[in-house]
Amino acid sequence: MNFFIKKVLTLLIFTLVTFCSIKKVDNVHGIINLDNKAKSLNEGLINKNDVIKNLGPPPLKEFNNSDIWIYFEVRDTRNIYGTKKIVANNTLILQFDNKGILAKKIFLNKDQMQNIQFEDNETISRGIDNSLLKNILSSTRKRMENLANKNK
Repeated sequence: MNFFIKKVLTLLIFTLVTFCSIKKVDNVHGIINLDNKAKSLNEGLINKNDVIKNLGPPPLKEFNNSDIWIYFEVRDTRNIYGTKKIVANNTLILQFDNKGILAKKIFLNKDQMQNIQFEDNETISRGIDNSLLKNILSSTRKRMENLANKNK
């Protein structure tokens, strides 16, 4: 019996050591080393084509204005216990003039993002509003779901 327990403990320890990663897991979303690449962009000297060559196409553009491009870098890591920590959260906002020349560059890091004030106003949906038609359709859908659940 004592021999069996030693074998099980040896197998358990071997499994834990094999499957548990000792090195940290590092994930990057967006542009790698965005802060260093942002320093190479000079206002008034760089155009949209140069930015695309250096950073690639923008993942976000301003909704109504295609002259505002937004790049980001989010780097998170997990330690050996699996807890996740955000190491870098950088955002680069580029504003171009009407000729496509970089007019303004705003770089925000993780500490500066903590101090951003957000607007309290609510956006009005352009989808289905709280009308009579919406109420009728949602009531009909709910009745159909209840009937389907009752027949199961």
